[in-house]
Amino acid sequence: MQDILSKFTEASSLQYFAAFVSLVWLLGMTGIIRPKRIRGSAKASTKQMLLWFSVALLIAGGAYLVLKEDFTEPSSAIPASAELKKIARVVDGDTIELSNGTRVRLHDIDTPEYDQPYGKAATRELNSLLGRSVYVEATDTDRYGRTVAVLWTSDGVNVNLEMVCRGAAWWYERYARDDTDLRECQESARENNLGLWDGDPVEPWEWRRE
Repeated sequence: MQDILSKFTEASSLQYFAAFVSLVWLLGMTGIIRPKRIRGSAKASTKQMLLWFSVALLIAGGAYLVLKEDFTEPSSAIPASAELKKIARVVDGDTIELSNGTRVRLHDIDTPEYDQPYGKAATRELNSLLGRSVYVEATDTDRYGRTVAVLWTSDGVNVNLEMVCRGAAWWYERYARDDTDLRECQESARENNLGLWDGDPVEPWEWRRE
């Protein structure tokens, strides 16, 4: 029994997809989910076979598009300590809210305040990087009770780092002085006038003092 369960859990999303298509097709062909008026034929016609196969593909395809994030196998780049969480909403460029109400502040970066120039654009940038769920690698809890964390997409993208690389956030040097990846990303974004660097940006920690 354990061997069977092991094989089942190791199956890929493509195998599940194929199994679902086959199941719907078989149910249609055997008459279980066909209207009564077309039941009873000893042999299904080729037309009926194609019809039910098409129905199966449409149903399975639609389900896959809606739930594809749940079927995606996580990248090996994601730390083992990161937990998959559902996202309720993106609050701003460096904060999200999870479905359980927990607010998560992105670690080691800072983005323009919402009412600051590029603030709304930073929020949109973070939203474009995230789907319905994200891997949360918690590092601390701040004084406001928010979880401080590094976010990872299912394909292994470090969201915090990517925000800086795109010029949508500052490297928070005060808290991550030794993070060379963040420093190099910021230098590259600034040199190429990406995002907030295409102008005369004001650091959000300075903006908050005004």
